[in-house]
Amino acid sequence: MGTRAHPGETTITPIYWKPAGYSFPKSYMSIVNTYIANVAAASGSDDNVYSVDTEYSNIDYLVHAGRAIVDGADFPAGCTPDPGYKACIEYSRFTNALKAFVAANRLPADLAHLYPVFLPKEAQVGIEPDGEKSGSTFCAFHSATKTASGSPLIFAVEPYGNVCPNGQAPNGDAAADTQVDTLSHEIIEAITDPTSPQAWLDTKGTNENGDMCNGNYGPPLGSTDPAHPETTRYTQVINGGTYYTQTNFSNVSYGVSPQGGCVQSDVQANARREAPATQPALNSILIRAGDDKLVADGVATITATVFDPNGAPVGGDDVTFRSETKDGSPGQCGSLNPPPGTVAMTDVSGVVTVRYQASSGDVACDVQAIEGSTGQSDQVVIAQGPAADRSAPTIVTELPATFVPGSSRATITATVTNHSPASIPDARVGIVITGDNAGARGVLAHQVHLLFADSATQGTFVAVPLTGGTARGGEIKGFVPVPGGSLAAGKSEVIRFTVSIDPDAILSAVTGAALHVEADLDQVRQSDASSTAPGTEWHWWFGPWPWYADAVAVTAHPIALEGADRMMEVTRVWSHATPTGDRFIECIVRNVGPDAANYAVWVGGVAP
Repeated sequence: MGTRAHPGETTITPIYWKPAGYSFPKSYMSIVNTYIANVAAASGSDDNVYSVDTEYSNIDYLVHAGRAIVDGADFPAGCTPDPGYKACIEYSRFTNALKAFVAANRLPADLAHLYPVFLPKEAQVGIEPDGEKSGSTFCAFHSATKTASGSPLIFAVEPYGNVCPNGQAPNGDAAADTQVDTLSHEIIEAITDPTSPQAWLDTKGTNENGDMCNGNYGPPLGSTDPAHPETTRYTQVINGGTYYTQTNFSNVSYGVSPQGGCVQSDVQANARREAPATQPALNSILIRAGDDKLVADGVATITATVFDPNGAPVGGDDVTFRSETKDGSPGQCGSLNPPPGTVAMTDVSGVVTVRYQASSGDVACDVQAIEGSTGQSDQVVIAQGPAADRSAPTIVTELPATFVPGSSRATITATVTNHSPASIPDARVGIVITGDNAGARGVLAHQVHLLFADSATQGTFVAVPLTGGTARGGEIKGFVPVPGGSLAAGKSEVIRFTVSIDPDAILSAVTGAALHVEADLDQVRQSDASSTAPGTEWHWWFGPWPWYADAVAVTAHPIALEGADRMMEVTRVWSHATPTGDRFIECIVRNVGPDAANYAVWVGGVAP
């Protein structure tokens, strides 16, 4: 957007569509209008999220606040509203009504004017024939149309702010504060992408700069209510106003640290460029579902675990959950209990759980967990209805029976296969080592040496960076991208790992707990390293063993999931000896709701 003299110059005029019988709370409109005024007053500054847009095509941060307008016209007839709504406005009729309103009020329509249209709580927008609807498929979006004279009319559809709550209310109104979050996202994108395809998009041509950091908020700057800091955090101070809004993607920051492209301001991006080593390590969050394939009205327990930069679990941290359909696909997601936007606290193991009950819709849904203290997020995909029958990826893992400190390297082989008809972009294989140890002593990441080789390295083994430790229920983890970054439909990739442990590593005879190793298949968002796990089934291969038994009890155990035992089964167990005398045990493990990070398999008596 912008003018010939100032690319990026934008006047933002909010329109509140409020027919008879509908209303907006006064505080709601006041918070939104004040936000727009503050964004305009702070034009030219470099310490808020809008300043990051100046990296793109010589854009200026120059915003003007237009006078708020109320549209009292009736909603046109259209799509069938979802439960909880009184009206559903079909998108084509929405744009026709907006064009008529702009013409009747003689409002300017060009690339320098943006009109966010806000809807009351009881109204939603539907896109036919796709069946996508606000509140179930999307939070908000921006777009463009043409007036009768052919001029571009740039606008944003802003459903009421209770649709995609982020759990924070620094201005005392959770819906209005969430509305500011979605509005920030759409303004930032509209400025850099007013009329696709002539816009800034990622190299895949699918994600805008706001999309690249959706759900990433960064570390809070403070809170507005000392009595309730967990629900009143803010990440932006704009002209003195405090707001909890997501980060923006920065090419500058990404150039310094891939997976570190999401920043809160131009100042932060340049600080990372000038002194990348001084940037603080942040907590991480990992979300997993006990069952990610549900029949209609089926139920799954979803678990999020927060880890500190050393891999130790963080208790007493706040986490907020929310859901929407995956990639904007049509359909109605299920419900979360506690409800979306509710702040839940992690227990002493760093774990917090919610209950997801599927709707009757045939749809895949993203369930996202946002960690409060550092603003990081992670998500898991749940397929419900007939969508749950689609072919999902598998990971087959061959593991050694023992890790002996100071001994020669053990070998791990992971074979990942994509059985689905679509590619899995940004896929990676992760190795996670845990000790199930609540004590203060465990194995540390620097004592473990992990190398990998695949087709991309042409067989050469390359070191895998590891973080964390196994004490106090922590984990050691490292990740390797699949060759080429994406796992094509119907394709398999084999990744070989070697691992050794330093002689001074503590033994399980001392800790009272064996080490457990698992290999996961994830999708990772490159801008901030958040991930989604799509895995299903495992083939475990233990050995060679230092002893032999014809019958060995092999069990599958949940990790931090209440009652998850009943969600999985060991379908086959067998043992054999090779001609050289090496002895192995193999098993196939399958769970009802397969998820590649929720389970580990081990044999009793294994010790490092």
